[in-house]
Amino acid sequence: ALLVGLVLTALLHDFLPLRFKNNPLDRAKGWKDLAVEAQKVREQIGADFVVADEYQTASLLSFYLPGRPRAFTPDWPQVMTQYSLWPSYREAFPEGSTGLYVAEQPNPLPPIARDFETVRVVGTYRRSSWGEPMGPTFHFYECRGLKVGQPSTWKDRLEYSRRQQKP
Repeated sequence: ALLVGLVLTALLHDFLPLRFKNNPLDRAKGWKDLAVEAQKVREQIGADFVVADEYQTASLLSFYLPGRPRAFTPDWPQVMTQYSLWPSYREAFPEGSTGLYVAEQPNPLPPIARDFETVRVVGTYRRSSWGEPMGPTFHFYECRGLKVGQPSTWKDRLEYSRRQQKP
């Protein structure tokens, strides 16, 4: 009986959605639709690559975008994630390239403004489930004219973090 109850709960959740604030299952919904929308914008602006403000968003976009391209996070020394250990878009793409920046913030993070000649909002999107908006609004930014400059490595980021922590 317990097994039947668990199976029915999992199967019926999407057909009979619960309407309550902070549904923990909402975190898993709407990402494919966000990727579809991001791909449309990517094609419209001719972006060579995708950058997301959070590593979770970058990971989900990498999974759901057609062809599963690698999505990047901003080259941000204060934040250390697995993405910090991999080459950044400044190391992977030539100078002058165009990127699509997908962010929850209404203003781009400082590394984005630093790394591109021009940055402008070209659209927004909010995930939904059963027609109900959920989660934050995502902003799509066209980032033109990649400035390559000196690539930052994870060692540079680690050193920067250590300097910030010293009194």
